[in-house]
Amino acid sequence: MKAVIFDMDGVIIDSEIHWNELFGAFLKKHISEWKNNSVLTGMGGREVHRYLENNHSYALSLNDTLKAIDIIADEIYSVRAQLFPDIRDVLTKLKGQYILGLASASNLKHIENVLEKHDLKHFFTVYISGQKVNKSKPSPDVFLETARRLFVDPKNCLVIEDSDYGIMAAKAAGMKCIGFKNHGNSRQSLLQADAVINKLTDFKHEFIDTFLDRNN
Repeated sequence: MKAVIFDMDGVIIDSEIHWNELFGAFLKKHISEWKNNSVLTGMGGREVHRYLENNHSYALSLNDTLKAIDIIADEIYSVRAQLFPDIRDVLTKLKGQYILGLASASNLKHIENVLEKHDLKHFFTVYISGQKVNKSKPSPDVFLETARRLFVDPKNCLVIEDSDYGIMAAKAAGMKCIGFKNHGNSRQSLLQADAVINKLTDFKHEFIDTFLDRNN
């Protein structure tokens, strides 16, 4: 294994609980029967709008939906969400062993906001937004583009994800995938992951070596 690719929301930054609160409140204003956001976890803005339009009586335009998501994202990333407590130590330990990349459904502006605010940019050789590829998760495009820019074969990439759509995307890209069961994604099954961890401190070089021995 040559590269480890991280998702951002729900893996690096503890944002899912805030998305559930703020975007959930927004959707309840426009969809009377709306109950929870779990089905949207891991989707990019365009995919979210398409899902809402196809499955609910949702009248807002794509442009209005994207504007709302952007406003909510600014609040989450600039004010509310914090790093998972152990992520910096995890990145520090893995940086010397693997090439690190980041592949997120979030807008590039918000990815850079998180990386700069928390001084994480130096850990990642590349960081890619799903909005800069043809199709966001659950399509594999963002992971394939990350591998291409890392100059690493997809089969030599290991992904850590917290959403079912993200795991589907990683597997479709031909990559191994570890599911992270954080407190904000309790409705995500992570069944397609090759392995599941409950805390980030489990995700270290020794764990990866053992995992690879069992899956090769």
